[in-house]
Amino acid sequence: MEQVLLHAKNTGVIIASDTNARSALWYDRVTNERGRILEEFMTTKQLFFLNEESSDTTFSNGIGKSHIDLTIINPQLLSSITGWEISCHESLSDHRIIKYNIKPGSSRQLAANPPLVRYRTNNKSLQKFPGALLQTLKEKFKLNHKSSLELDASLSSLVTEGRNIEALVDD
Repeated sequence: MEQVLLHAKNTGVIIASDTNARSALWYDRVTNERGRILEEFMTTKQLFFLNEESSDTTFSNGIGKSHIDLTIINPQLLSSITGWEISCHESLSDHRIIKYNIKPGSSRQLAANPPLVRYRTNNKSLQKFPGALLQTLKEKFKLNHKSSLELDASLSSLVTEGRNIEALVDD
């Protein structure tokens, strides 16, 4: 998939894949190791899955059912695909037919529209977040406060007394 993305740089990409990766993120009951790896890959490559929550599964055989077939797209096609659904027609396979519509000529250039950024969090990173945020704010605004309350008061006064509030908010 990485080679496909490199080859198709700055153009719309759709990857229809039997991933054998299970993840609650794309509405499976469980998340397996492949699912975690694919979640991380998709996050780092700024990819999105189109799969929608459904009582139908994309895969079903005598052993079980799961959502292992994914429709993956890059940001350029994010608003171009509509009508994603698992078809009720027979596929002659244990994988279901997946249908969607692509709006013609609606792929957008990456340079003009920066991709959406998604962050993956866990308890450890969430515990570190307040301290990291405080440190970043202190460095950005050259403030040397010990407590978050003092820092908050200084930042509030910068906003209320500042001349260029838009630039300050952007910072």
